[in-house]
Amino acid sequence: MVQNDIGQRFHFEALGIRGEYVRLDQTWAALCALHPYPSAAAALLGEALAAAALLSGTLKYPGTLTLQAAGDGALRAVMAEVRETRALRGIVRFRDDDAALPPIAAPLNHLGEGLLTLTLRPPKGEPHQGIVRLGGDHLADAVERYFEQSEQLPTRLWLSTTHGVQGLLLQALPGGDCGSEGFERLAIMASTVKDQELAELDAQTLLKRLFPEDDIRLHPPRPLAFECTCSRERTQETLAAMAPDTLEEILREDGEILMTCQFCQARYRFDPIDFALLNQSAAPKASGPH
Repeated sequence: MVQNDIGQRFHFEALGIRGEYVRLDQTWAALCALHPYPSAAAALLGEALAAAALLSGTLKYPGTLTLQAAGDGALRAVMAEVRETRALRGIVRFRDDDAALPPIAAPLNHLGEGLLTLTLRPPKGEPHQGIVRLGGDHLADAVERYFEQSEQLPTRLWLSTTHGVQGLLLQALPGGDCGSEGFERLAIMASTVKDQELAELDAQTLLKRLFPEDDIRLHPPRPLAFECTCSRERTQETLAAMAPDTLEEILREDGEILMTCQFCQARYRFDPIDFALLNQSAAPKASGPH
């Protein structure tokens, strides 16, 4: 039985090669329900979510991985974020809200010329960021190029949004001794995967079908789910950083300040009393006599 919204790591025991399998049917459906994107934009968001989830499964420690592709096309950007290798959110930005996005075989082309940025924020320490130019017809092409240029790790991805969202990744382990022939052999075999197989088969069945002669160690699945980080407290912090005169003008005209989360569409309302309390908490405390 296929289990929805999971990531599952696997290793080829005789080779220095690891892999990752993900499916995000429910997460993608939840995001598309919140944002009625055109089919091409929804497909690109699905690819970004799958790619980010695949890459997060290769991390040595929990953190936040953000994948963003931005360009000069009708789509301004697509972003997917994975926190602690489990919680996902994502969004698509349009250059013009009324822009027509006809369905095409390569939704990445709607971004035009641009850049792919991968950012890793560890629990402690400085974030690490890598950038590569977009190219090819699919988001997987740009991610593979990033690892080729920035990490020097042979990496291949297969992303599908035909029946839900699924993805498969193969990557040579750092310092591994798989050899180029070993990795290419597995990549050729994985390239035979069909969208229907990704949608209908669980990880164990899929891997046995793709690599029948190889000894594979399949790790337990980890659950994945859509989850936003917004809250009333974080929204208050955003308001506190805005000009008080601007907020006061909104209150005079509308009687309230309404903030909507761009990811989950949650709404936070602040009335004049909330605004007064916000100003009071932000005001510096008077110091006593020295």
